[in-house]
Amino acid sequence: MKIAIQIHIFLVAFLFSMPLHAKECTKNEAVAAETVIDYLDSWKEIYNAFKSFGHCDDGAIAEGFDDVISIQWSEHWDNINDMIKFVQENMNFKAFVYKRIGSETIPYDRWEKIVAQAKASCPTEAFEFCRKIEEAK
Repeated sequence: MKIAIQIHIFLVAFLFSMPLHAKECTKNEAVAAETVIDYLDSWKEIYNAFKSFGHCDDGAIAEGFDDVISIQWSEHWDNINDMIKFVQENMNFKAFVYKRIGSETIPYDRWEKIVAQAKASCPTEAFEFCRKIEEAK
């Protein structure tokens, strides 16, 4: 019995020490992600796309995500609490969204509008996010 417990502990430790490999983005997933990105117009849709295609976040797909996320920030600031709800639910989504802060692919005038909104009307729940926006300026 004692040996069985030791083996079990060893196996659990071994499994948790193995490197985790990110899911690869297949060609079909990349095509689907590029197609879907063009139609994302809410935080719920962005979050669902992240869950389906977040592992494809590279190159043109990443630029597409940069674009739709920065449009949400600049044109739909009144929905920022929806984003906050999703980033609080899922730390991977938080990292996915926050990595867009200060992205060089965001047009300058759009970025300036985002910064201005973060300074002028930051909801209490979004304080950390707004601070990151201001720091990235």
